Amino acid sequence: MIVIAALSGCSQADRFLLYIDPYEFEVLGGQGIDKAMIRQALPKDLRVRIEVSPLVTEEAEGLRRFARVIERYKPGWAYLSPAHPFNPGAILPQHPDVRFFLESRAGENLAGESRANRIDLVYDREKANREAGRAIARLLGDADFLDRVGAAAPGGEKPRIGILVAVTTDSVRRENAAFVEGFSQLEDPQRIEIKEIGNLTDRVRARRLLDGMTEEAVAIVLLRTYVLSGFCLEYLAKGPVAAVVEGPIPDQAYGDTVLLMLVDDFIGALQEMAQTMDRESPTGAAGQVTAPVRLQWSETYRPVVARIVEGVNEQ
Repeated sequence: MIVIAALSGCSQADRFLLYIDPYEFEVLGGQGIDKAMIRQALPKDLRVRIEVSPLVTEEAEGLRRFARVIERYKPGWAYLSPAHPFNPGAILPQHPDVRFFLESRAGENLAGESRANRIDLVYDREKANREAGRAIARLLGDADFLDRVGAAAPGGEKPRIGILVAVTTDSVRRENAAFVEGFSQLEDPQRIEIKEIGNLTDRVRARRLLDGMTEEAVAIVLLRTYVLSGFCLEYLAKGPVAAVVEGPIPDQAYGDTVLLMLVDDFIGALQEMAQTMDRESPTGAAGQVTAPVRLQWSETYRPVVARIVEGVNEQ
């Protein structure tokens, strides 16, 4: 009877399931985010269940395991990380009593997927890129920083910025435009050159484009290269060019190469999700939650950057 009373005192709407794939959980761990920190970020009266899915690659097995978790916990709300072996959006109709937070890009076309119980979790990458562009422009106007990155060219030639894109999509185009907008508040946007590889795996063309940027006095490259990012960082590590990357990179891996990381603020996202749950019932929640993206400077460059950059979203 005690168990029954305890369960009846907690409605389905009070239960929040975080179903995290092992890849994302490892990435979060690298940022010092564990289950205890996740719970601390959420209201104490919210019953939170954190499940890290096993490493499976077959869609059918992944779906079976997820269905068992849903049946056992019966949440009113759920967050699904993006790297499960199944399409999270496709399973929403199977669980109409659950409101799902699913990551998506700003302006992403989700036609054909159920919207009835979906809440888009959108990291504000356009704002972060705008702030990053302005911060980079400020750095390029400082002689000490240019000396630090080996970009103080004789004869007064101004260093340039490169943006290397694997494949251009609408979201990439908007983020590039936001970066250029921020940069142009302080410097000439003509100093930015954007190059596209054309696919996700062409290392030869990626290397050729990076070589061309070096010849054009590019001092900093913003990488939007996804699976090619590791290759690009290895290549840039051989020269003086610094990199801006999306996502966290361990300092011990490319500390002298990576200048700035644009990192999705997962704790901030959790707090935004909690506010949505507090405001709305499971059947009437908003269709989108916007979460912050942090500008995280590498340890190698942070001392000089801290002196120069002010008024931006930095850590």
